[in-house]
Amino acid sequence: MLTPEQKAINPYAENDSICFIDSQGDTCMFRVVTRDTAMYIRTDRAHTSERCTDFCFTENEYTLLNAEGAPFSFRVYLEQNDPFASWPVVYATVSFGFTTYSANYRNFYSHFPDLRVEDIDAYTLANGMYRDTLHLGASSFFNVYAIPGTCNTPDSLHCDTIFYNKLQGLVGISMSDGNWWVRM
Repeated sequence: MLTPEQKAINPYAENDSICFIDSQGDTCMFRVVTRDTAMYIRTDRAHTSERCTDFCFTENEYTLLNAEGAPFSFRVYLEQNDPFASWPVVYATVSFGFTTYSANYRNFYSHFPDLRVEDIDAYTLANGMYRDTLHLGASSFFNVYAIPGTCNTPDSLHCDTIFYNKLQGLVGISMSDGNWWVRM
């Protein structure tokens, strides 16, 4: 099961609304349309016999934010690892996804690395992805992870980097065309 400390990396509740403004002065509202939890049964295949099966439950959490007024969606996926594969280390990973929708119904997906929740501060600091203070437009944010992504079609308009912190979640978005969005 995910611990309350692990779940705290995701500050969103269903129906939350977050307003963003871009570098051109346009605004959009992100709305949390779902925050779902799923339980999975994991089995220890190495110690399974006809009479006995070792198993446990793991928990995953999926949160989706859709933008109103801009062709974007953002997701937060929190996943507990398979404890049988890594025993005795049990941990959770957080991953993010960003989708840009185009007029011709092609979707452009930006993928970001899976990060271990328990090590996220040390990992982002060691890899140059941590900002004590981030200034975007007229706003300042503290303790921010600047997480670069990759896109399935790099020549399309897509999200290059997300800026995220534990307290507010998504605070900024850097797009491939040089435009950026910041939480108001």
